[in-house]
Amino acid sequence: MNWWSQQAHDSAAEAQAARPSPESQMAVAQITALLSIAEALHKIAEMMQERKEGTS
Repeated sequence: MNWWSQQAHDSAAEAQAARPSPESQMAVAQITALLSIAEALHKIAEMMQERKEGTS
């Protein structure tokens, strides 16, 4: 997990704890989903960069 991902997870958990509600639960779920997508894209970008460097 990247530092920015961990920080976003922590912030979402703090917000949920400070004001628990169905809306904040939904927001946490959305943040988690977006972070998963961002992490996947980050991994893809790293693999593409490694492949590019390997063929150069």
